[in-house]
Amino acid sequence: MKTRTSIKTNILLYSLYLIAVNILAANDTRDRPNILFILCDDLGWNDVGYNGASYQLTPNIDKLSEQSLILHRSYARPTCAPSRASLFTGDNSAHTKIYHVKQYYGVQPDKFEVSPPKSGHHYTEPIAMLSDTLKSAGYTTGYVGKWHVTKDPTENGFDFNAGGWRKGGPASYFSPYKNPMLADGPEGEYLPERMADESIGFIKRNKDKPFFLCYAPYSVHYPVQARPEDINFFKKRTKDHEQQLPVYAAMVYALDQAIGRVLDALESEGLIENTLIVFTSDNGHNGRGVPAILGSGRSVVDGGRRHHGPGGDVGGGAGGDERGGGVQQDRLAGSPRRVVEEVA
Repeated sequence: MKTRTSIKTNILLYSLYLIAVNILAANDTRDRPNILFILCDDLGWNDVGYNGASYQLTPNIDKLSEQSLILHRSYARPTCAPSRASLFTGDNSAHTKIYHVKQYYGVQPDKFEVSPPKSGHHYTEPIAMLSDTLKSAGYTTGYVGKWHVTKDPTENGFDFNAGGWRKGGPASYFSPYKNPMLADGPEGEYLPERMADESIGFIKRNKDKPFFLCYAPYSVHYPVQARPEDINFFKKRTKDHEQQLPVYAAMVYALDQAIGRVLDALESEGLIENTLIVFTSDNGHNGRGVPAILGSGRSVVDGGRRHHGPGGDVGGGAGGDERGGGVQQDRLAGSPRRVVEEVA
């Protein structure tokens, strides 16, 4: 039973490393596909239309799902840092020694049914990562958005970094961002739009050579903040729905629109047919700032592991919770046919 669970937990990770091995075997860098890895933050498994969301609107993600292989039985750790540590190092979560995130230690310890193990909060020593492997294979590597793995992704095989550092959540979704790895934009600039701009810029600068871009939006991590026009739009939508949360829905919508812009950039630059696109979230809905329909603790049942919604029909829970909503996640892999055939 433990072996089967481990395989499910790491299915995407193993696939990425298999792709990396195939890439290393290619003699000509021109034959190597670009890789766009979209890593959302705290996106619930049924926050997206293709998984049944009717209040939230995600047309771009839904369109991507129609063109992709969907991994319905993929699992992750229920909080940010442990999940990301496994993704980028290839280590099973027990071997990363990063088991949870900082705010769950030393804060209201009486709330834990079981004392949490001693845990690191991010890597402080050098460690080989997927980005190092791809860089050694001739890829230009870029990171945009939330990192939460080490101090700076440029110390871990990434040539470019916009916004990634050791902390997990943004101080604000509107500039000024108070992020040492991201220069402030004009006052009031919205972070999802800025992350899309940085990603599109990286794509255009590197369109003539193979690249690996990890586009990791901070969305929809708390604080729950959205553009006023989007909030007003969702306030006017039907209220006959258990997930009638207009500010959160507006955040999800802005995330989807930003992702659509990045995908459109690949299309306009003629790169879409030779780009492997992977879409996932690091864990399920966080439960902070927005009430989770089926519960929100930071425990171990079906809510913090399954991706896509603040609720669903999976037994409850949210991000930080090891019920299905926090650890089980759908992941999308859209790619050139030849890459799919090699991996399959």
